Amino acid sequence: LLYSLYQIAVYLKESFDNWKLLDEITEQVVVIKEPSEEPDIPIVSKDTEEADSAQTQEEPEEPIEEGVPITVDFDRLLLNNKDVKAWLYCKDTLINYPVAQAADNDYYLHRLLNGTYNRAGTLFMECTNKDDFSDWNTLIYGHNMKNNTMFGTLTDYRDQEYYDEHPVWYLLTPDGDYRIELISGFVTDTSSVIYSIPQTQEAKNELVDAIMRKSNFKTNATISPEDKLITFSTCTYEYDEARYVLGG
Repeated sequence: LLYSLYQIAVYLKESFDNWKLLDEITEQVVVIKEPSEEPDIPIVSKDTEEADSAQTQEEPEEPIEEGVPITVDFDRLLLNNKDVKAWLYCKDTLINYPVAQAADNDYYLHRLLNGTYNRAGTLFMECTNKDDFSDWNTLIYGHNMKNNTMFGTLTDYRDQEYYDEHPVWYLLTPDGDYRIELISGFVTDTSSVIYSIPQTQEAKNELVDAIMRKSNFKTNATISPEDKLITFSTCTYEYDEARYVLGG
């Protein structure tokens, strides 16, 4: 009983330390943009509305592209840790984290950005990926924490409703920002093709077709040959070495 209480206390302390450090970093370098004010709507007469109705039907307005909802001060962020390669964000979720990359995939598995041991670890890129996200498929790993931090909410994408509410993530880097339209989420193992980087267009098409067939949710996102893939991966517990992966 005493040992179990000790383990619980250690877990709670590490969770608090992880939350505290990330909260401090976020407060220093991340600014969430205020939503733009609604434009003034001119008052028009009923006759004017009817006259404009046909033209409006013939020429529908183009959808407005949603901008990146946050800014990140990478100059300040990189002063403390040069391993940080990006910042990951999903609106109205807990996903609001730095992404690091080390020489191997073990370093940040159980380390915070300041180097201290912590079972929550840090979100990190596959060590063999190019750090400028120029690979066709970039892999990012994170723990499936019970308190839903890190990648603890990835498995929520099993539900169509959750996907419908959060279909887009954002990846910000020192060189540019990316809008990630999610296309697939499913349980797999570490031998899955999703962990590979195809070199031919045919192989890329086959991978995309395969993961979309397996997906727990349906999407209307379209994919062009110029698009790149980013894959988020976390542990799940349906069977030994099971992973939940989310691709976009």
